[in-house]
Amino acid sequence: MSGAAAVSFTRVSKTYDGRTAVVDDLDLTVGEGEFLSLLGPSGSGKTTTLMMLAGFETPTAGEITLAGRSLAHVPAHRRDIGMVFQDYALFPHMSVADNLAYPLRLRGLAREEIRARVDKALAMINMSGFGQRLPAALSGGQRQRVAVARALIFAPRLVLMDEPLGALDRQLREQLQIEIKQLHRELGLTIVYVTHDQAEALTLSDRIALFHRGRIEQLGTPRDLYERPDTPFVANFLGDNNLIRCMVVRSDGQDCQLRLPSGDLLAGKAASGLTSGDKAVVAIRPEAIRPCINGQAATAEAEVIEAIYTGDQLRMRCRAFGIDNLQIKVSSADMPAQAAAGTRLRFSIAPEAVRAMADS
Repeated sequence: MSGAAAVSFTRVSKTYDGRTAVVDDLDLTVGEGEFLSLLGPSGSGKTTTLMMLAGFETPTAGEITLAGRSLAHVPAHRRDIGMVFQDYALFPHMSVADNLAYPLRLRGLAREEIRARVDKALAMINMSGFGQRLPAALSGGQRQRVAVARALIFAPRLVLMDEPLGALDRQLREQLQIEIKQLHRELGLTIVYVTHDQAEALTLSDRIALFHRGRIEQLGTPRDLYERPDTPFVANFLGDNNLIRCMVVRSDGQDCQLRLPSGDLLAGKAASGLTSGDKAVVAIRPEAIRPCINGQAATAEAEVIEAIYTGDQLRMRCRAFGIDNLQIKVSSADMPAQAAAGTRLRFSIAPEAVRAMADS
């Protein structure tokens, strides 16, 4: 991502009834060449944000700019933005080639230029030879590839994608994620991508804006949000997490010591604003809890309540730290076969894997 701003939202709000803000005082900048995902649950404001940028919704307040130019009075079809939707939105009566050519004809390109660009687009999505087929003769994955190619064929300044892979099965979705990421890298595209799928956002994004109740709860790289959540909502939304209420015994602004419900003390890292004496919530990823083998030093001990073998992993629900639902995930190869209900399990947790946040 370069330092130039491709898109900027400045104090943007959207309300439909004059009372409830669907998007609430949003400030957000998208860098030139960046892949930014808008992630969040249904009703969080992410799709409305995308629709305002596309020109299909009008902000109630604030300003949106594209390459420094206000979009306030620019209609959707003049914003130089490519769009990809979940339902493909291909013209069913047109061939694949004609679907791809359509945005070029609207822009008045010469016939030879259109043909060359269509051929190049088909090659880009590995569908050379499919130009004369109708969309009904294509698989779901092929149709979505055509939809992506149509959004890119006129070299837009910005590409918006609204849950484009939501209708596909898992294997095809993962394959197209790789292809979209490759196109982003090879073409230097600026992409704003809406999804409610956390794994998809982690896979594709340079940065993620996690929406909650019309606001961005946290903005950062996938690693930032996964490993260093700022709030319990972020920690709970992205992946599995053990969330345990605790008390901050000591904090120097980064390193902290926490007292858990059992009375155990645990070293960790503090989110901003935590001080000694604060009530907090600690987040510990199940995979960060490591069983101690062959006399290794342990942080604490747990009683296994339930153990589930899933092939590559053993997932355990344990009693520890004063709670009955501490989740632990370990590689099946690293865990003794006798780790069944009633087993006592010594484990360690690195302080870097312990994240303390304000208890909201």
